[in-house]
Amino acid sequence: MRKSLLNTDSIQYFFTRVKNSYEENGCIFVSFFARLTKEHRHTKNSTISFKTERVWVDIDECKESHASQKMKALPEGVSTYLITEEVFKELVKLSNDCPQELYQITPICSINRVKKFSV
Repeated sequence: MRKSLLNTDSIQYFFTRVKNSYEENGCIFVSFFARLTKEHRHTKNSTISFKTERVWVDIDECKESHASQKMKALPEGVSTYLITEEVFKELVKLSNDCPQELYQITPICSINRVKKFSV
């Protein structure tokens, strides 16, 4: 049975990383957030529906003095990367073995959106 051209399904893969620094009681802290998600899209008769599936998520916070140089150099804000399924699978493996590494990497991607935090 052939699928109608008006009925389509697709999956997009995203990696999101957030870095935010703040000062508390004279000490600077850095917060990191990372997430791997699948966005399921279904199109039927020109109507698009979305379902987001969180595959992995983690948050960490440390004093700036304990952050690596690479972590300190990352831009403040939210970075979202549209990645291939293959890259996504590798990042899922990495999240199981070395989750902290996901705060420091920039994956190969087709689209990168960055939203900087306002000061």
